[in-house]
Amino acid sequence: VREKTSIAKDLIEKEIVRELVHQQGEKNNLEVDSDLIDKEMKALREPYASDEEFKTALKARDITLQDLKNSMTVDILLNAQIKGKINISDAEVKKYYDANEKKFLRPESFRTRHILAAIFTPEMLKSTPIKELQNKREELTQQAEERIDAILKELKEGANFEELAKKKSNDESSRESGGDLDIIYKGILDPAFDEAIAKLNPGEISGKVTTQFGFHVIQLIEKHPPEQTPFKEMENAIQKHLFMEEAKKLVAAYVEGLKKQAKIETFFN
Repeated sequence: VREKTSIAKDLIEKEIVRELVHQQGEKNNLEVDSDLIDKEMKALREPYASDEEFKTALKARDITLQDLKNSMTVDILLNAQIKGKINISDAEVKKYYDANEKKFLRPESFRTRHILAAIFTPEMLKSTPIKELQNKREELTQQAEERIDAILKELKEGANFEELAKKKSNDESSRESGGDLDIIYKGILDPAFDEAIAKLNPGEISGKVTTQFGFHVIQLIEKHPPEQTPFKEMENAIQKHLFMEEAKKLVAAYVEGLKKQAKIETFFN
């Protein structure tokens, strides 16, 4: 009950803020560019196949088209209050970078190729109901392990890793590139993957690696230690971050000022 009460109060608060900002906009004769709102609406609508699909997606989130337009109007009016009032200097950006070095530390990364013997191959998933596959999981797991064992044998006998990946890997996303997974940061893939890579030097091939998808054999191409992201690469992102932080403070102060000026009365306890 307390949670519902908190949500209800939050909704009331948002409605009050929206109305106060809208009233202040009218009071100051601030005009909202309708073309800008139309442009934003089109950008939101674009990913959907039809107007009906767009409206259905909004309905699922309990949002109406008018709600969207109201929110955009308030955003535009609030932006008008902070326009020209925020100036983030180069020195502030550099100071933030220096004070938060750990935030800009790239973790260890590596580039690998792999060959996957999947428990459920892409062909199986396309032609067989998942429930039926789950019932056969133990049998299919054994078959996948037998496939990776045969692949490992071929590699030990001198087979080319890339060519074997193109012919026998069940990973459709990397198969055509010879199993190349490109540069990946440590911690992104399955822990078993990271553990196997930690034992390899560039050019070396792992033994059998088990993950939730099946069985892999991995070849390490290159490995990079943790490194600091250069300031130049982060400068724009930090600038935007500091701008947004200042914008939030100004907007909060502006809204509080409107509340003090207005007579707000609610009957919600």
